[in-house]
Amino acid sequence: MDELENLRLKIDEIDESIIELFSERFKVTQKVALVKKRHNLEAIDSSREARQMEKIAKLSSKNKINTELMKNIFRLVIDDVVKNHKVVKIS
Repeated sequence: MDELENLRLKIDEIDESIIELFSERFKVTQKVALVKKRHNLEAIDSSREARQMEKIAKLSSKNKINTELMKNIFRLVIDDVVKNHKVVKIS
């Protein structure tokens, strides 16, 4: 059981790191929103999103991770970012 507990502790550490990285990512996207507002740019950049999804698919495949799962996760993240960019734009 020590082996199982150690593995679970490792998973918990990885989860913490993932959340910290998402936090860092959202801080950067907040700065992007402010730059877009300052330059009167649209909240949505469809070509950027398409390139990101392509990159996510390639990275997922390279790392032998379920590509659709990763694309779905990042779709949720990107949708939240765009929603925030829209709020910043009108504020």
